[in-house]
Formats: sequence, structure tokens, C-alpha cells
Amino acid sequence: MIETCELNGQSYGQICFEEPSLMMIDAVELNGVQGEAYVAATSGCLMKGVGWYLDTGATNHMTGDKHCFVEIDDSICGKVKFGDGSVIDIQGFGSVMFQCKNGEHLTLTNVYYIPKLKSNIISLGQIDESGGRILIECGALRVYDNSNRLIIKKEEDDVTVVGVYVDDLILTGSNGKHIERFKQEMMRMFEMSDLGLLSYYLGIEILRYVRGTIGMGIVYKKNQEKEELVGFSDSDLAGDTDDRKSTSGIIFFFGESPITWVSHKQRIVALSSCEAEYIAATGGACQGIWLKKIIAELRGDDKVKPVLKSDILTNTS
Repeated sequence: MIETCELNGQSYGQICFEEPSLMMIDAVELNGVQGEAYVAATSGCLMKGVGWYLDTGATNHMTGDKHCFVEIDDSICGKVKFGDGSVIDIQGFGSVMFQCKNGEHLTLTNVYYIPKLKSNIISLGQIDESGGRILIECGALRVYDNSNRLIIKKEEDDVTVVGVYVDDLILTGSNGKHIERFKQEMMRMFEMSDLGLLSYYLGIEILRYVRGTIGMGIVYKKNQEKEELVGFSDSDLAGDTDDRKSTSGIIFFFGESPITWVSHKQRIVALSSCEAEYIAATGGACQGIWLKKIIAELRGDDKVKPVLKSDILTNTS
């Protein structure tokens, strides 16, 4: 929960961040018209008074407190179905007004009134769709309306970062208690195992490389004299001493500037340096054909022909 939050530059209490949860609204029906709406539902244990959650997953602003509305249309009705099969009623649609300490007012429009909803939810997605802007940078959250006015600001000292790759999660952050609480919550919801401290992560190795080359860059020029698509491929031999597999390196230039590059271990074991080079060249040829099709589609012509250069040296008899 955010203890203090700024609205229009003034402090305002009781605006909350949504805790992770599995409950999801997967269908909503308004006045007989079927649609979709999503929200991570909470148990209400974090709710105090008229606190509001800032929710990145909700498609609409929602509240279960009718006293929050300054105006409401009771003729708007419908039903909301949650992910667990439960159904609750929508009994209105209107506007909610927040009062800042300096006397100014902030009006939140298009809010559903759902009496059985235990949480009051501000949908960041709905703010974005209405022309607003949400910026999360350097541990601070800022929300701007469609006039580019800062309406919500929160600077958070503790940050938790969750990296997701397929079915694996990588957690890091500034507060160990928050990380442990998140892990326990996820393990309660899913069948998960804690594999302990991370020993190797490719993304971290890349960041180390970027840090060492921070003074370097790539220049992309327009109206270049020669718009040629030229690629280069290369390979070592049995660079991995464990499985004896080689590593391919491929890079393509469009004009003077590199546009794609890759370095990866080959899937099979090459029996000679020539074979390893051919494998790398085959990957480069596939890359060149794909780039040719992309460029032809973007330009509307088929003038660019890929050229692949490789240092394959072999003797034939």
C-alpha cells in the first residue's frame, strides 16, 4: 500500500498497489451485451477506508462503495464472472471525485459500481486508453492525464523486479522480506519450487558487456550511397570443451550499418573446421533470405539482393 501519494502535486493518502492474486474477471455483461474485463481480485485485507488500488491488469475502474460516486447511472447493469466461476452484479456506472489537500479536485470517470467488490480499483490500462500516460522510472510511478498533467506520483524506496521466461521466474529487489512474501504467495497459488540463489543468468552477462562498451555505439545514416545487404559468417571449431560443439557468428549490414547479429552454439558436432564453417554459412544464408523478404515488403520492391561472405577454405580433388 502507498502510505502517501501525490495528486496534482499534493499529498493524498490511501492509494494502494495491487498485491499479486489469481482471481480474474474473465467475462462481463452490461445491459445484455457480452464483453470482457479483467482484474486481479484481492481479499480486501489491505483495504483501509476508501483506499484505491492502482492495477495494471484491470480493464476498467471499479468500486464496491456507492458513497464514492458524485454521479452514477443506476440504469447501467450487468454481471461480472470471475475466474473461479463466481458471478457478481454490476449495478451502476459513474464518476468518482478525489479531493486534494489544496482544495483541487480530480474526477475519475467511467467507473463501474459493483457492490460485492471488496476492492476499489483504478485501472492504469483505462487511463492509458483515454489518452493518459503511465511512467515507471527510477523507482517512481507517475500518472499523467490526457492533458499531460501529473495526477498521481509515488516514489517507492523498495523495489521488487520479477523476470519471467516461459515457466521460470527470477526475483530480485531491494527488500528481502518483500521477495520472500512474493515467493510464498506464488507457491501458495502454483506448484512451484524455490531453486535458491541464481548462479548464472545470460541477461546479467549481457549487461556486463554493455557496461564495458558504454562509450561505443552504432550510427544509422539515411540516404546512403550503397544500400547493399551484406552478411558475414564465421565459426570456431569445438570451442566448447565439454560437448565439442562449435559456435557460429553471423552479422548483416544494410549499407554501412549492422542491422542483425547473432552468436550461438551449433546444434550438432562438426567433424572439421570446414564443416563448422558450412554450418555457420547455412545459418547466415537463411538469415539473408529472411532479411531480403522483410526489406522487399517494407520498400515495395525486390531490388536488394543479399550477399554472404564466409572464410570457408577447403581443398577438393
